[in-house]
Amino acid sequence: MYEMKRPTARDGEMRARSQQKEALEVRDRMIIPPRCDAKSKDMGLTQVQSWRDYFTRDEPFVPTP
Repeated sequence: MYEMKRPTARDGEMRARSQQKEALEVRDRMIIPPRCDAKSKDMGLTQVQSWRDYFTRDEPFVPTP
């Protein structure tokens, strides 16, 4: 007959790591990239940069007076 194994501390650690990994994957899927491309097209700009470049550039996205 099948004998049930008693849970150990290691089992709990592995379960916690698995849950943490799953939570990070869900969070990563939920992140929505900024809509820089769509907004720049709405504004009529012709030169569109990657949204990653938007966050690393020194100048503002929209020229300010």
